[in-house]
Amino acid sequence: MSTTPLTLSFAGQQPPIALPQVPGTRGPVGVDMRGLNQSGFCSYDPGFANTAGCQSAISWIDTENSVLLHRGYPVDQLARQCDFLEVAYIMLNGDAPDEASYQTFRETITRHTLVHEQIARMCSGFRRDSHPMALMCALVGGAGGVLS
Repeated sequence: MSTTPLTLSFAGQQPPIALPQVPGTRGPVGVDMRGLNQSGFCSYDPGFANTAGCQSAISWIDTENSVLLHRGYPVDQLARQCDFLEVAYIMLNGDAPDEASYQTFRETITRHTLVHEQIARMCSGFRRDSHPMALMCALVGGAGGVLS
């Protein structure tokens, strides 16, 4: 990929605008459009059909071919062939674990899933038909006081 900025010129307007190139993770090279506003223009891309909102080392989307990759793996493959913790490991570490790494990861996660007694008591104080979001907000807020 060239590091030479692309130039954009408008009829009757001087000088042209230099827009830096941004390497794509896969696929086309990006153009950093932030300098466009200095010209009095802005880009128009309905639905962000051709706009990358961020750079990501985790996800890649090809909307034309209906492809979604997480860490290079097709998401449908992850859904069919991996359990939740395997996907979590891949997302955190970038690649699938070997058996020993997976067991260590699983044990670490299991150790940290124990619920503190104070949190369990807070949860039991809610009515059984309470809205899940109200319960979640209270427990997340309460966890800050219990676990700090």
